[in-house]
Amino acid sequence: MQEYKGTFGENGRVIIPAPLRNFMKLKPGEEILFRYDNNSINILTMKQAVKEAQNIVMQYNKDSLSLTDSLKQSRQEESNDE
Repeated sequence: MQEYKGTFGENGRVIIPAPLRNFMKLKPGEEILFRYDNNSINILTMKQAVKEAQNIVMQYNKDSLSLTDSLKQSRQEESNDE
């Protein structure tokens, strides 16, 4: 684990040290997610957060079903019932 010192500025702005920005490949204006857990703040890119969510969903999709196709079929059946 590597540690870097950052700065907490006015209006709650946090300056992420350059080595961390470079490691995470952050670009100016890019949205990031702050996650608070056990008195720690973790920073994820939105791409990382989406990948984590996909991995969680796939744990429950053991048959690798197309969730998009399932949703389309469900919506079509609901539409037909109306």
